Amino acid sequence: MIEAKQLHKEKQEIYYEIPKKNPLYLGIFIDTGSCTIAVFDKANGGMETLIIREQDILPAILETIRDFAHKKNVKFIAAGIMNKSENINTETLDEFFSKLWLEDDIVPFSFKVSGISEKSKAKKLASEAKKQFLEDNIVDIKFDNNRRVICSHLVRPVDYKKTIDAQDYNTLIDLAEKTKKRGERVAFFSSTPRGGGVALMRHSLIRLYSQLGVDVKWYVMGNENPEIFQITKKKFHNILQGVAPDKEVLTDKEKKAFLDWSTKNARSFNDVFKWATTIVIDDPQPSGMIPYIKKVNPDAKIIYRSHIQIDTSLLSEPQQNNTWEFIWQNVKLADIFVSHPIEEFVPPMV
Repeated sequence: MIEAKQLHKEKQEIYYEIPKKNPLYLGIFIDTGSCTIAVFDKANGGMETLIIREQDILPAILETIRDFAHKKNVKFIAAGIMNKSENINTETLDEFFSKLWLEDDIVPFSFKVSGISEKSKAKKLASEAKKQFLEDNIVDIKFDNNRRVICSHLVRPVDYKKTIDAQDYNTLIDLAEKTKKRGERVAFFSSTPRGGGVALMRHSLIRLYSQLGVDVKWYVMGNENPEIFQITKKKFHNILQGVAPDKEVLTDKEKKAFLDWSTKNARSFNDVFKWATTIVIDDPQPSGMIPYIKKVNPDAKIIYRSHIQIDTSLLSEPQQNNTWEFIWQNVKLADIFVSHPIEEFVPPMV
């Protein structure tokens, strides 16, 4: 038997032997019986184009880009796609989009571009796909005018259906239908659209809700002041998790800065609060808006979702108690407190 450390070392060695793949972006312009593919390669400069002429064009596209990626050892990050084929309906195109994501790890985007030739259109589509990402090939999250997160469309309801048994799927559909019949309008609030587990959960959840036709929106708080991040990270999360230095204490000045920030954000979301029937607050960062929500829309149900591991054994200590009591004065106004199913993560006063 290989010991765990040795096995981990061997896995690391195997991993580092894999050559680093060059990230590329695709532009796919589909016409009846043909397709022009543009490959955007920033590292080596410029574009190259591929022409496909097949009646069954979508399988041919997949085969072509897979063969290209394998032979040149590249990784396609995303594809900008425009369909002008009379033979491809919306349902078939949706299936193609899902395959790109599920089978090839390529994020699909639908764009409409103009150009004098198929080649120029394909190049524009590739450029548009690249614009959706930052320099490090991390997706550039899009917002509407009210900081609502615009989530990517990646898969179809049938793709979710394949992942669970029939009873679970039917329960999901039944709950979605009941939610719609009740006229529920749900708003999620968090502090960031990327970089953590909460954001990953919300992107996936909002995608699923949109497929089910449930009226759910996700908003991210404005954070122009970097001091707020330091407060919520070091004086909230780290202290509650018992990993902050003993000298770290949430000061009155920091409490005021947090409350001022919360009030400013709450005012900007005033119309959203009035619109929603249920509001979900993710972690302490948006918790300062709860009193404002209660005033603006007292009928809305507020769910506080605690994602962090709170070391409740320390809450009677001055350092932790100071932070928790400040957060709890707002959180206790919520209707429901949801935590991971671990008793030690739930403070005794909840």
